[in-house]
Amino acid sequence: MGNKRFKQIKIRIICLFFFTTLLSVFSGCSRGNTEKAMSSISHENLIESVNYLSSGELKGRLAGSDSYNIAAEYVADLFKKYNLEPLGDSGYFQYFSIEHNDLNTSKLSVVFNEKEKEYKFGSDYVCRGMTESQYTKSKQTMNIVGIQYGSHPKLKDEYIVVGAHLDHVGAQANEIFFPGANDNASGIAVILEIAKVFNKFKLQPE
Repeated sequence: MGNKRFKQIKIRIICLFFFTTLLSVFSGCSRGNTEKAMSSISHENLIESVNYLSSGELKGRLAGSDSYNIAAEYVADLFKKYNLEPLGDSGYFQYFSIEHNDLNTSKLSVVFNEKEKEYKFGSDYVCRGMTESQYTKSKQTMNIVGIQYGSHPKLKDEYIVVGAHLDHVGAQANEIFFPGANDNASGIAVILEIAKVFNKFKLQPE
């Protein structure tokens, strides 16, 4: 599939998810502001976030890795910029522990009929799961949590949760990384754009 065709499909998936989510989130806002907010959205803004989150700089955003922490700081900084209230253990971060695995090297060869054949990592094979000695049973990572409070005296204590996972499966052996554009950088882009338009147009649902 050509890059242009792939990009078109990616944009359609993001936009479909985005507008479906907006219909539920904006349902309690005034109609005039909602229409202005909807018309301010462009796929370029969404793609910009996806491109950064799925870039080589963030190396696949494996939870517990330095690259994931950079991505988490990026999201938290935008939450602050868009005036979401922090709802984590420390600011926007909700900490917890997970299993973690760093795959730094990998070699594979097969002997058949006394002949050995070596396979190239990345083009011939990749690894799955906990397949490396640098395994950590418990490593700290975090969710990023912000809140926009409602205006209704009773309904403001009820919640609509809009979520997406920031992490993906990371990099392997300093050779390859898994971008995770639709799994789930696109979902994070949607959340950031919702926060942006809520702040820009001063939207406050019931």
